[in-house]
Amino acid sequence: MGYHDDERDAAAAAWHRKAEYENYRCSVCGEVISYDDREQYFGTKACAYHAHQARKDD
Repeated sequence: MGYHDDERDAAAAAWHRKAEYENYRCSVCGEVISYDDREQYFGTKACAYHAHQARKDD
């Protein structure tokens, strides 16, 4: 694993702790929002999967 992978892993772990503490959860399934889904969450209050499903149904 490279230097950048280690940085990303550390950032993802820190995000997960914050998301649990702040109770950042998908409004549909209740899962803690992942590092990769964080921007999506703040726009929709849903994980990427459920935000995509909602857009697909429109």
